[in-house]
Amino acid sequence: MFNKLNSFEKLMLNLNCIKYCLIHKLYLIIIMSSMCLLVADDIILEGTPETSPGCTVYRATVMPGETYSNVYGVRDNTDSTSYGEVTITEGTVTGTVYGCRAISGDDLTKASCNKVNIVDSTVGTVYGGYAYGGSHNASVHQNIVSITGGSVTMYVYGGNADGSTLSVTGNEVTINHASVGKTVYGGCAFNTSSWLSMLRNKVTINGGTVNGSVYGGYANGSATASNNNTVTIDGGAVIKGAVYGGYALSSNSDAKNNTVFIKDGTLNSHIYGGIGRNATGNTVVLYGGDLTQADLYGYSDGRKSHSNNTLEVWGSNISIRSAQNFENYYFIVPEGMVNQADRYMLRAATPVNLSGTNVGVAMQNGTTLNIGDRINLIDKTEGTPTWVSLVGKE
Repeated sequence: MFNKLNSFEKLMLNLNCIKYCLIHKLYLIIIMSSMCLLVADDIILEGTPETSPGCTVYRATVMPGETYSNVYGVRDNTDSTSYGEVTITEGTVTGTVYGCRAISGDDLTKASCNKVNIVDSTVGTVYGGYAYGGSHNASVHQNIVSITGGSVTMYVYGGNADGSTLSVTGNEVTINHASVGKTVYGGCAFNTSSWLSMLRNKVTINGGTVNGSVYGGYANGSATASNNNTVTIDGGAVIKGAVYGGYALSSNSDAKNNTVFIKDGTLNSHIYGGIGRNATGNTVVLYGGDLTQADLYGYSDGRKSHSNNTLEVWGSNISIRSAQNFENYYFIVPEGMVNQADRYMLRAATPVNLSGTNVGVAMQNGTTLNIGDRINLIDKTEGTPTWVSLVGKE
């Protein structure tokens, strides 16, 4: 809707005159002066509608060198057949980028199937889709955010919902060699007075730095479920905050079947498969990385119930600070680990307590073991586990 102001202009006004001026499609307020320098209140870009069969797509594009305060694919959307696409290349957005912002008092507010693609740019906060339902329901589904290079000074949300009964499903964030000032959420929802469902959201960090935490799914409400969410850290990424596959905060909450993959990177805090009053089937998978300052958890302490939370180790000589709250420790052994006295799959600064846990071993790539072969799994342990078969896991 509003384009960039290319230059400031001087306007001569009569004394005590108040005018609303539209210059270069910029909304301005000039107040009570005989001579004023034109000052920008907001430099806002909104998407241009393009009609496709069955829907309308609003596209907003920021070109190299352009600067805006806020950018919207779709702004204040109330139409479930409208979608936003935002592309920013070598530009600057000092405020917020929305693929779609939906604010409505209707029974259901939706922000779904929107896309944001940012390349080598500097922006404030990013939302793939945001829906505010107030006392009503809101859903945020299948929004996609991709950020390559550049920096986000604040937060990144694949999808974010605020309302009564909420559904946040299938949102994705991918960050490639960019820096983020605060926290990254695949899906996020809070302030719900009823049921909140947080499902199948995904975050992939491939290189770059995140100065806050990373959540596959974050749910905060009276009754919540954060299930089947995924976080992947790779490409030498540096994560300074904690990493959560799924997070559900309430007295009646589920965190089930969430997964964190650590392939390559430096993590300096806690890593959780899932946090919820009922934590089941959450998994942390290790391939490599610098985890010397990381504490690994299948679930957090003080849970109402927990079962089948798993630490899987696929790499070798991975150093961690500690590992706890896993029912299962599975080791998928790579080639070259057999009969290597100085190599361990996992090295822990604090002994890992294996009492009451299951430990299983499988060989990668069909490697065959002979009687008397030895594989070192963990360098420091205490307690006695139950050994289980991992046939078919390799």
